[in-house]
Amino acid sequence: SWASPSSPASGSSVRRRARLYAGPPHHGTSEPQKDPIAPVAVRRTAMDLLARREHGRVELARKLRQRGAPPELIEQALDRLSEQGLLSESRYLESFVRSRANAGYGPLRIREELAQRGLARADIEQALRDSGFDWGEQLRELWQRKFAGRLPADAKERAKQGRFLSYRGYPLE
Repeated sequence: SWASPSSPASGSSVRRRARLYAGPPHHGTSEPQKDPIAPVAVRRTAMDLLARREHGRVELARKLRQRGAPPELIEQALDRLSEQGLLSESRYLESFVRSRANAGYGPLRIREELAQRGLARADIEQALRDSGFDWGEQLRELWQRKFAGRLPADAKERAKQGRFLSYRGYPLE
């Protein structure tokens, strides 16, 4: 769950992450202490994140750690979510590839972004093959939209078009 911005008048859209500790500090001690985190709180937070969009296991674990969940509870929650089919690497890969390809990104860029998110290369390659995208056609449509189908007139324009398409994740050839 997310906390609302501190000042509605400020117009700030910054949201702060809620922490996972349960309850108020203990009374009667000189140092306020946090109650231990319940496994149900970790699971609830994971499910809240999964309700927004698909996540990979590594990405979801990182987000739960950032919210203060202990590693042993994270692994328990993620294992249980996987067993129940609520956390699926293959669904995450399919969703990610589809969204990035529809945004005009090519296989090289998508492959790199997924690798940075901690997914196995073999799974990434399989997802790219199974995606059903014709990357050549995607490249032609992107080039047509960006450059109105104009072939480069000189080396400078050719380099400009090549840089753009390369940045978007298409091979140089």
